[in-house]
Amino acid sequence: MLTLEADGPPALAEPGQQSCKLRKPRQAARFAVLRAPAAPASDIATSDATAQAENRPDSFSGRRTLPARRIIPALLIAVAAAGAVLLGVAALAGIKSGFFSDGNAAFAVTRITVIDGNETRLVFTHAKTVGEVMALLGIQPDEDDYINMSPDAPVVPDMTLEYHSVEYKKYVVDEILYHGTKTVELQTIPRGEKTIVRQGKNGSLYREVLAEYRDGKLFKEDILKEEYVPPVDEIVEVGVGGTIVGADGKTYNFSHYIDVFATAYAAEGITYTGKEARAGIVAVDPSVIPLGTKLYIRGDYADIGVCTADDIGAGIKGNHIDICMEADIEYLFEFGIRPMRAYILEE
Repeated sequence: MLTLEADGPPALAEPGQQSCKLRKPRQAARFAVLRAPAAPASDIATSDATAQAENRPDSFSGRRTLPARRIIPALLIAVAAAGAVLLGVAALAGIKSGFFSDGNAAFAVTRITVIDGNETRLVFTHAKTVGEVMALLGIQPDEDDYINMSPDAPVVPDMTLEYHSVEYKKYVVDEILYHGTKTVELQTIPRGEKTIVRQGKNGSLYREVLAEYRDGKLFKEDILKEEYVPPVDEIVEVGVGGTIVGADGKTYNFSHYIDVFATAYAAEGITYTGKEARAGIVAVDPSVIPLGTKLYIRGDYADIGVCTADDIGAGIKGNHIDICMEADIEYLFEFGIRPMRAYILEE
């Protein structure tokens, strides 16, 4: 049978021993201890004494003494670490102060301001062109986007690069412009009466608009095409009437008034309506002032007062009235033709 040894060839097992598997012999050279040549006994004694002396604690400091061969590498490592820290601090200070902004150093950077949409930030970059700056910042503009300078423009200290995403939308306005109504209040037409002086007419508006949005907000609108027909307002006259205070101190309500030319005739005979001609009766054109209408007549020349339209005449047409007066012929001729105002009274 075979047995294992630490090193060397296999040997036969003693009788009565158990057999074991064959193990690969270990190479002696792998575990061999380097031994120095034998030294004299006196030298060995001296060496042991020295070693004990070196390993004995210092009676004064209580610390072990570090061999000189370990001190120098430790000092070199400490100096190198301190130098790296100082170099980093100096580089950071140089960047903030713009020391490297002249572009001559290998790690030169330039300080610029970048407006990206609604965000403004200060950027330190080693890029040489505007296009390189945008690429480093991940800005990928399309043909519609706004950039305040060319991508080939050089980067200079303290420049401002502005970028906005731009989107265009086109829309159409097509609507009817409804006319309004203007009301004119008059005292020359009967109270409550409405007269359409001008008919209203609707207009229209057709417009094609191109809207520009920057960063999602409306920036401006351009009108590409427009067809505009203005509306025409309707004009309506409405009678509102009023009140006057007569020469007798009374207040009279009137429906409307008519500016007339007045003449005078003598109070003689019977009127068209069969009444006796007397003061307080006037002759009118029935198509303008209906017979039986109560009037208050006044003017700069005289305040005639309340009269009744009870007569007509062949020469009384339109806005002409003839006032019956109990006066002599000289006064009638003196009266002549006078501009006056006839208020149509309400009962």
